[in-house]
Amino acid sequence: MQAEGIIPDNLFDLLDEGKGFCSYCIEDMVRNVEWAVEAMVVANQEGYRIVLVFSKSLANVSSLIHPLRARAVFALFVVLVIASFLSLMITRRFAGPINRLTEMAKQLAEGNYAVAFPKGGCYEVEQLSETLEMAAKEFNATEALRREFTANVSHELKTPLQSISGCAELLENGMVRAEDIRPFAGRIHAEARRMTRLVEDIIHLSQLDEGAAPDRETVDLLETAKDAASALGDSATEKGIHVSVSGESVSISGVRSFLHEMIYNLCDNAIKYNVENGSVEITVVRKEQEAVVTVKDTGIGIPAEHQSRIFERFFRVDKSRSKASGGTGLGLSIVKHIAQYHGATIKLQSEFGCGTTVSVVFPL
Repeated sequence: MQAEGIIPDNLFDLLDEGKGFCSYCIEDMVRNVEWAVEAMVVANQEGYRIVLVFSKSLANVSSLIHPLRARAVFALFVVLVIASFLSLMITRRFAGPINRLTEMAKQLAEGNYAVAFPKGGCYEVEQLSETLEMAAKEFNATEALRREFTANVSHELKTPLQSISGCAELLENGMVRAEDIRPFAGRIHAEARRMTRLVEDIIHLSQLDEGAAPDRETVDLLETAKDAASALGDSATEKGIHVSVSGESVSISGVRSFLHEMIYNLCDNAIKYNVENGSVEITVVRKEQEAVVTVKDTGIGIPAEHQSRIFERFFRVDKSRSKASGGTGLGLSIVKHIAQYHGATIKLQSEFGCGTTVSVVFPL
């Protein structure tokens, strides 16, 4: 084999770099053949170097590699097609439910809380769908409460306004006898006070909903119960109701005015819905890591079917009796919110015709 074409001009440089040995591939442009070449110095004397050069044609190897290359390229193409198909299928599987959820979420944002979210799909999409459905139910319930609250407020304000307007119109037209003017004025005054109490209660509930409250301080629940009972002394005396306060001094961290109002409202209800010459017992005790305030009366009791709703806003078991007693229908709702603000729970025991016991349990 002739060395022409397979021995590069820088062979000796390559040998020097390889410390007497080198290997390389070179293409013989004359024969159009690629060669694998190895060269090594076998003798180096008196400035002369004897170099052995071994070469092997890669024509046979190339003939084997070229088909393999074609197959490898085809296999790579097939893999890419399959991967693209699988990627498209997976994308559609995820994108379809997600797109539907996106549309449902837009409807939810627009106020359509009755939207039905799709079921099925992968675990993550199903979890997201369930979460959005729960949020929709909460929004729907909140919206229903808002509408009910608005309707109740409108009704509660409309009634005294109509009464005030009617009395004022009769007075203005001179249709009231002189001896009846004072009772008419008293009725107007009573209805105005009722509206004032209603507005004050609504504002108070709004503040509780927003978490707005004065700074907390150490409050003695027994002393607070005594103050509330004392404030209701006249109304209890009018009905012949005996109010007693007993127990032990237990202090908690809370808002004094809120706690006073909570016990006051419970005691006020116990007096209003009591029987003549009945009794109201207020007790304050410590039980392990809890402080318990209990208001027990001998009143008319609450029917079982209404007990779950008595802490709702404007709910009344006996609407005619509640309005006659001057209540706004928000007293027990305020009690519930004050208890929640202090991390307390409310327990109710009542039997129709046999009285009611309400306990508020505070953590210590």
